[in-house]
Amino acid sequence: MTQAHKLSNQEENNYLPIKDFLLWAEQHGYKIPEEVQDHLLSFSWLKDTRALKCLFGSQLVKFLDLKEEHLGFLGEIYLQFSPVVMKSLEELEPEPPTFFSTGTKNVDLLLQGGIETGHLFEFAGPAASGKTQLCYASVLSCFSQINDSLPGNSVLWIDTEHSLLPKKISNVVKNQQQNAKHLFKYAKVHTFLELLQAFLKMLEFCQSECNLRLIIIDSLIAPFNRHYQKDYPARAQALREILGFLKNVSREFNCAVIITNQVRGDLTDAEKETKQKYFPLGGFAFAHTTENRFLIVSLDGQRKKIKVLDSSYLPAGETIFHLGKEGLLLKR
Repeated sequence: MTQAHKLSNQEENNYLPIKDFLLWAEQHGYKIPEEVQDHLLSFSWLKDTRALKCLFGSQLVKFLDLKEEHLGFLGEIYLQFSPVVMKSLEELEPEPPTFFSTGTKNVDLLLQGGIETGHLFEFAGPAASGKTQLCYASVLSCFSQINDSLPGNSVLWIDTEHSLLPKKISNVVKNQQQNAKHLFKYAKVHTFLELLQAFLKMLEFCQSECNLRLIIIDSLIAPFNRHYQKDYPARAQALREILGFLKNVSREFNCAVIITNQVRGDLTDAEKETKQKYFPLGGFAFAHTTENRFLIVSLDGQRKKIKVLDSSYLPAGETIFHLGKEGLLLKR
């Protein structure tokens, strides 16, 4: 069994390579057609049952290219394989969290330690507000951490707006990499379909021995807007499914996922009463699905303000951070 980090007892019980999962199903009396088994085993991005769990309930399940009855049957088998288990407090085995610094002490304090693995973060803000710079800093922090018992941390950056500046980040990343197993993977996508395919590659990366610890999607909503245009209900449903998928990926593979988001300034009368100048795109789909939401705005000169919009565990708050002339974070 390939493992990117030490598995808890619960993970070990619910985590099998696909071929062993199919064997388990057969041993428990489930007759999966041979052509379906061969089909599942043919995907390089479907190596174990963690990936299978992430796929169910998202648009990515269509890439299994199975009939509806086969998908439903497979889902029922997986529920029997990975049932909901009630545990006492004494039986819980919380995994120690890993934090990646945002490059500035003030923001790390606001986040109660920085970017934490196992969680989904959204940074929203207008152009040049500092969203991408916080992502840069998190990458460098991820690479700076070493653990003798694990391979080097790896990072995946999915770029939909082509905002990554290779020359700016390449040299500093190389200087931070502790060994050859610290990998930085980059995918530039243009369309919604390319984004979905990049997510399948991401799953493959997650299941490898590269210890993928940080995933950045800059920005998530751009391909949705281009693909769905004014079909807002369909866009909202697709966003909910993909955000749920990304949240599952962060938890199943114990990595941090950061998505950046754009904002709108044409406010409704109700929004104007809140005295908030910008609101993230995506509407309720983002608001109800993203785990930790932050709004970043420029103040004057190099000063930026970041505010907690919503979080499942962080208290309300805001703080100031600074950018240098080169667009890099200044530690304060």
